Amino acid sequence: MEHVTTASREITAPIRPLPSGFSDVPYIGLELGIPGKNLLLLLDTGTSVTLLRESLRTDVDLRKVTEGQIEPGDGDSGKQTIYFTSSMDLDGFQLRNEPITFFSDERFEYLAQGSGTRIDGILGCSVLKRGEIEIDGPQKLLTIRPFEEGRITSLPSRVPLIFIPDSNSYAVPLESDSENQGRFLLDSGTNAALILARDSRLGKEARKTPPLSSTECRTWHGTYSVEVHSLPTALALGKYLFKSESRVFVEERSDSRLKGSIGVPIFWNCSRVVLNHEEQLAAFEVAEQ
Repeated sequence: MEHVTTASREITAPIRPLPSGFSDVPYIGLELGIPGKNLLLLLDTGTSVTLLRESLRTDVDLRKVTEGQIEPGDGDSGKQTIYFTSSMDLDGFQLRNEPITFFSDERFEYLAQGSGTRIDGILGCSVLKRGEIEIDGPQKLLTIRPFEEGRITSLPSRVPLIFIPDSNSYAVPLESDSENQGRFLLDSGTNAALILARDSRLGKEARKTPPLSSTECRTWHGTYSVEVHSLPTALALGKYLFKSESRVFVEERSDSRLKGSIGVPIFWNCSRVVLNHEEQLAAFEVAEQ
């Protein structure tokens, strides 16, 4: 399989907040170009390839790669045909060999419910392979810089960024009192700050007391109910802290290697998030108090 091309210059693109169902934690939207059109895509680091509306199929040049399941845990049965395209660009940077697949337009409509905003697709985690990614929530900017110009090693808040090849996804570790609690999927496509797997050590601990409530968790795959519990212990993600007794979601997870997931609120709550695939490091910077 061909590799995506990496950035040879620094690219900065504006982030467009997109409704997620929670007014204070929007999704991360980016405008990408294809021949003759501009598209609005939601950045989802938890989706293995880029997803586009079926109606856009004839607008991009395609090369079939394979058939495979879209990971992780997308809830769709059967396999999807996966293609490469070089027809997309971000701020003039051509995304050569972008792995994509197509879903019906109806699958994207619920993302625009109540907002009137058309979402054309989902930009998957392959963007992390194109250079060091920096997301500046306060300034609403996304930067891609060449790996050789990366700044991650100078940041004191860095943690491992774990690439999981068979699902083409990324995870980060969470720690409690310097004890590693396992890998958590980095998933900017969900509007929950922290989700615990029911069968993980933390999930079992949280479920020792009755749920505080249930609520709706929303991803591009749909909206579903999850239990809300108190976090049994404080957790650290670099310099970012999930406080003990804060409200977290608990749900079933299909991949036992992952102890939960970290969603888009973290990208907005940090002063910046830096992700470097080549160095296998991430940094979650918090604003000085």
